[in-house]
Amino acid sequence: PPEISSTTIADDNSYIDVKFNGELLFTNDNGSGALVPGDFDLIFIQNTGNATAATILSLKKDDDMSEALASPLSGGETVIRIFLNITGTGAGVETITVVPTDAFSIYDAAGHSATTTINPVNKDTLFDMVAPQLTDPITFLSNINDPGGGMRYVRDNMPDIKVQVYDALSIGDNKITVRATATISGFPDATVFLSEDNGTTFATSVDIIGNNTPVALIIARLADGSELPDGSYSAVVITVTDEAGNSRSVTVDPFTIDATPPEFSSVVIIDPDSPTNSRLTVAFDSDVYKTNDGIGELGAGDQGYFKTVVTGGIAVVSSFAQNILEHNPSTRDTVV
Repeated sequence: PPEISSTTIADDNSYIDVKFNGELLFTNDNGSGALVPGDFDLIFIQNTGNATAATILSLKKDDDMSEALASPLSGGETVIRIFLNITGTGAGVETITVVPTDAFSIYDAAGHSATTTINPVNKDTLFDMVAPQLTDPITFLSNINDPGGGMRYVRDNMPDIKVQVYDALSIGDNKITVRATATISGFPDATVFLSEDNGTTFATSVDIIGNNTPVALIIARLADGSELPDGSYSAVVITVTDEAGNSRSVTVDPFTIDATPPEFSSVVIIDPDSPTNSRLTVAFDSDVYKTNDGIGELGAGDQGYFKTVVTGGIAVVSSFAQNILEHNPSTRDTVV
């Protein structure tokens, strides 16, 4: 009697090819009639996957991957292409078992009915079509200031980020690949390098075990571990890809790397008032604040941050500035 010898599911889960043991197949016991969807049953097992059900859309010849283009059955085929309607997206753990509906569904030319015995060859596992999930937002582990207003400052030229990814199949020895690109001060889609071994080696992509635990990655500019330059990073895209090739990309909020402490760009004595030599205009090479959270202008009470030293001559000054008279954030000038 006819018996299913193999079932093969398409890599996009759109159909299953059912092969019998060389018999010509008919829906009637007199060797006539093409098979119809009601001649097959599908046994669907979810196995905690994302897909929840599968039904038969149509039966066609195995001459095209598209249901619309595949030829209709005419009777006497040895391979049946069962096009599927799957509810949800296959996660790579769900199974479909194909069997004749009963002993009166499928016949060979001699009138023998197909066996309804279920064997391992009747079962297929759906391909994983679900992209990995980031179970937490990507966060910086490096020194970071967030003064508000959409600005974030990272005080590290090789910042650490935390990535936590989950994928149903990528556990144990299986891996998830992580890549990153960045817009660096006007250079779009620049490839940056990642390290998962605390900076020992860097590569454009690294593999992590997707067991839903946080992984720290170091970002560098080049494979030799060259540091990222100070500047604005308007788009850093982290892409995670599972072993089935499903990808998900996440864009990290814009930030600015500023790992260089502010320095004096000039110090000028100003003498319009008496006593002479009593005031200095100190200019900085970057914006400065009274606290390390990027807020608050310098003002009265902050003079102790300015140490004064006199070399040569006979003049004597106090060890620290006596007062801050003015701070102009636009020009970065501070009068002390």
